Amino acid sequence: MVVQWVALLFGCGVSEVAVDVAVSQAVRVVEATAPPAQRSHRLFGSLQPVSHALLSASTGGEVVSIPTDVGEQVSRGDILVQLNATVTRAQVALAQAALEESAFVLRDAERQLSRAMAVTEQRSAAQTDAVVLGHHRAESAHKRSEANLKIAIHANRNKRIQAPFSGELVQVFPVVGELLVPGAPVARIADTSSLEIELGLSATEAAQFDAATAIFEVVVGDVRAAATLKHAASVADPRTRTWPLTLALPKTAGFVAGAPASVSVTFPTPKADAMVPLSALSEGRVWTVTSGHVSAETVTLVSEIGTYGLVRGVSVGATVVLSPPELSDGERVTVLGDSSP
Repeated sequence: MVVQWVALLFGCGVSEVAVDVAVSQAVRVVEATAPPAQRSHRLFGSLQPVSHALLSASTGGEVVSIPTDVGEQVSRGDILVQLNATVTRAQVALAQAALEESAFVLRDAERQLSRAMAVTEQRSAAQTDAVVLGHHRAESAHKRSEANLKIAIHANRNKRIQAPFSGELVQVFPVVGELLVPGAPVARIADTSSLEIELGLSATEAAQFDAATAIFEVVVGDVRAAATLKHAASVADPRTRTWPLTLALPKTAGFVAGAPASVSVTFPTPKADAMVPLSALSEGRVWTVTSGHVSAETVTLVSEIGTYGLVRGVSVGATVVLSPPELSDGERVTVLGDSSP
C-alpha cells in the first residue's frame, strides 16, 4: 500500500488528505493441465545373445579349413574350424589294427583256456597256470588296445572344433594355414534363439519406473518387437550411477546380436489431479489466481515428468502462479498472461 498526499481546495483554504492507493504485484501464470494417460522414456543399448561360448583348441595343429562364415547360423555339431588330422587319423588306424590283433590273441587264449580246463587231470598244475596266465595277459592287452583306440579317436576328434549348440558364429580368430597351439582361442558362438538388451535408468527414471505396468518396445531400424522384463536392479550401479535393467526378446527377423537398438519404456501415469510446472510449487503449495486475487492451495507432489509435477490438490484449468513471489492469501495481483515454459 502506498500513501499519496492529495491537496484539496476548500474555498480559500488548502487541506491535505492522506489517500491509500493499492499497488498490486505482477505475476506470471500458467494453466494447470490434465496429466497424460501414460509416460514414455526412450533408452538406448545393443542387442546381445542370452548365452555365448568361446571355443579354444584342445590340441595344436595347422588350420586347414574354416567351413562356416562369420554371421552364419550353425547347428550343434557343425565343424567351425578343421585342423590338420593326418597324424591323428593314422594313429586311429594303427590303434584299430592293434585292437583287431589283440582281439584275435584274446580269442585264441580263451580257446586254450577252455581246452586246459577240460583236461585238467591230464595237465600239470604248472601247465594249467601258464594257460591261465596267458589268457590274463591277452585280456589285459585287449583292454589296453581298446583304451588306445579311444584316445586316438578323441585326439582325432579334437582336430575338429565343433559348435556345442545351435546358434550364430560370431567370430573366428585363426586363418587357414595358421598353426595353433593348445588352448588358443578359435571361435566364438552365440545362442541367438533369444536375445536380450541391457539398459540403464537414471535416478529420475528409476523413481518413476513401475515393473508391474511397464510396456517395452525394442526398435532396430524399421523393425519393432515387444520385450519382457528379465531383471531390474534394486540399487544403482556405482560405476555408471544408473539402475540396470535387462529385457528379453524373442528372435526376430532383422534383430542380430550386436545391433544398436532404442527402447521405448511406457507405463501409466500415477493418479493425480493436474500437472503444473515444478516452478509453480513452493513449500508444498501452489498459488492460484481467481478474479485477480491469489489463494494458496496445499498440494501433494505425486511424481515428476521433466520440468512438470503431477499433483493432487489443484484442478485442471486452474491458473497457477509461476515462481511465486512473497504473496498473501487474498492479495490482488496483476496477471502478465500465460507464461507456459
